[in-house]
Amino acid sequence: MFLAQKMVQIYQFVILTLLLVEATIAKSGLPYRVEVEKQGRLILSWNYNDDHIAVDLQAKINPKSWIAFGFSDYGEFTHADFCVFWTDLWGREHLTDVFSDGKGVLHVDQTQNCQFVSVNQTTTRTQIRFIRKRRTCEEEDYQLEEGTTHTLYVLGPGPIATIEGQSVTNENEIYKNMLRLSLFPPKLPDEETQPSVDESKVKVMDVLSEKVQVPAKETTYWCVIKKLPSLFQKNHIIRYESNIQEGNEDLVHHIEVFHCEAPPGQQLFEWEGDCDADTAPQEIEHCKRVIGAWAMGAPPLIYPEEAGYPIGGSEFSPYIRIEMHYNNPKSTAGRIDSSGIRFYYTTQLRRYDAGCLELGLEYTPKMAIPPAMEAFHLSGHCIASCTQIVCSPARRKTNSQEYSHGF
Repeated sequence: MFLAQKMVQIYQFVILTLLLVEATIAKSGLPYRVEVEKQGRLILSWNYNDDHIAVDLQAKINPKSWIAFGFSDYGEFTHADFCVFWTDLWGREHLTDVFSDGKGVLHVDQTQNCQFVSVNQTTTRTQIRFIRKRRTCEEEDYQLEEGTTHTLYVLGPGPIATIEGQSVTNENEIYKNMLRLSLFPPKLPDEETQPSVDESKVKVMDVLSEKVQVPAKETTYWCVIKKLPSLFQKNHIIRYESNIQEGNEDLVHHIEVFHCEAPPGQQLFEWEGDCDADTAPQEIEHCKRVIGAWAMGAPPLIYPEEAGYPIGGSEFSPYIRIEMHYNNPKSTAGRIDSSGIRFYYTTQLRRYDAGCLELGLEYTPKMAIPPAMEAFHLSGHCIASCTQIVCSPARRKTNSQEYSHGF
C-alpha cells in the first residue's frame, strides 16, 4: 500500500514538473523556426530554457506514419539519438526515446527522456509537440549544448507493430534529412526591454541576392557586389534580421554583408558569382568591413539604445558585397534564391557609433581542429595600437556570435 502511494506521488510529481516546464517555455511561445522542407512539408519550431528544449514538428504526412527528430555528432543517422512519434497496429499513439546502432536500426532507450505534450492531426498533416532534457548524462543520449547541432529528421510509413527494430537508413521506404542548427541562440528580447524607437523615423532596406541560380553542389559561396540607395546624410542602423526567401530556409546557411571601403565617388564594378572564381574583380578586396551577419537559427540583432552602426554621408562609399553560403547537401539543381538581410536605419543618430570585430576569420588548414582533441585553444595576436583602442574601458561589447564549420 505504501509503495503504491509512493508511486502515485512520484507520478504526480513527474506530471507536475512537465506541466511547469511546458508552461514556462510556452510563455514566450516557440519563436525559433526553420522550414526543413520547402512549401511547408516539414517545419521545426522550438524554444528552450536552461534545462529543456520544447520542440514542435509539423509534417505533411499520412496520420499513421511515424516521424523522428534526432541528433548525432556528425550528421550521420547511425549512432544517433531520436524522439519518435508513431502509431501502433491498434491505433494507439506513442512518443518513444530511441537510439540507432551502427547499422541504423532503432532500439528503445531504457530511460525515456522525450516527454509528450500534444498532437494535432488531419488526414494530411501531423503536428507533434514534446519536451526533451538538454543534458541527461546517459551513454546513449545526445547531450544538447550551445553551438551547432546536427539535427536529423526521418519520416516512415505506418502503422507499425513497434518502433524497436525500425531502420533509419532504408532509403527505399523512408524520407530523411539533416540540418545544422544553432538550437540555443541568444534569447529574443522582450518587447518591454527593447530600446524605445520612434517608428515613424525608421526606414527599412532589404539587401538581397537576386534570383541566384544556386549551383547543384553541396557548398557554394556566392558573392554579389552592388550599390546601395544613396544616403546623403549619416544614418544609424539600429536593427537587422534575416530575410530568407520562403521555401529556402533549408538552403541558406549564412549571410554576410560587407561594406566596400573605397574612396568617395569611386565607381566599383558591380558583379556576382562564385566568391572564389578567377573572374572575381579586384574590387572584392575592398569589401571586408562587416555591416551585418546572420547564420541559420540566429535571431534579429538589436543595437542598444545608445548606439547604432553608421552608414551614409558624404564620405561613405555606397557599394557593398553580399556573401551567401548555400548548403545544398542533395546537390539539387534548379533552385533559385533571393535571400538577404533586412536593415532598419534612421537619421536620428544615437550617442555612439557601433562597430564589428571579427576574430579568427581565415579559411585555411591552420584553423582546423585535429581529431580526437578533448580541448583546443586558438590564439590570435594583435598589435598594441589596436588592442589599446578595442579593449579600452570605454568600449562595450553588446552582441557576439560564434561560427565554425565541420567537415
